[in-house]
Amino acid sequence: MTEFSEVKFVATSTGDHMIMTEIWLKDGRELGKFIAEKIGRLEGVQRVCPAVIMEKLKDSCG
Repeated sequence: MTEFSEVKFVATSTGDHMIMTEIWLKDGRELGKFIAEKIGRLEGVQRVCPAVIMEKLKDSCG
């Protein structure tokens, strides 16, 4: 994931979602294409569960 310029943040986590990313794209269509053509083809990827942030309430990092 770190090699894609669209990916702004990557972290590993516990629980159901082993890798969390922040990806900046123009719209939902681009997101679907990115998931299908890039993330979905990565070795080891079994499932992708996208969630779109509707509103950022606080950002005290960076």
